[in-house]
Amino acid sequence: MTAANLDLIFRALSDGTRRLLIHALTRAEALSARELAVRWSGDARGIARRLTVLEGAGLIERVGGGRASRFRLQERVLQLAAAWLARQDTLYVRALDEVDRRLSEAATPDRRLERLHGTQDG
Repeated sequence: MTAANLDLIFRALSDGTRRLLIHALTRAEALSARELAVRWSGDARGIARRLTVLEGAGLIERVGGGRASRFRLQERVLQLAAAWLARQDTLYVRALDEVDRRLSEAATPDRRLERLHGTQDG
């Protein structure tokens, strides 16, 4: 997955209504724009614009054509984005663990000096 793809996905998910549409599509095989509009605002044009953004990001696909079009979630794309987030989380946790380790070492300078100068008790 490229950085450009991730940008499109996360930009698409940045809108609350688009996230609600994704949520609705997780609970159904496929829904029409009209069915989705009825669930929220009734604003078919606004829902259609949001569906276009989600489709452009690859998060949903259009099934059928014309007025009979339905939209289906592309779960694999969401899984790829979630995997990317999990990798980032792992990297940040490791980095923070390293910072913690270094801060702990810095908080005990006497021990480091003792080790350097060979003046440890024992």
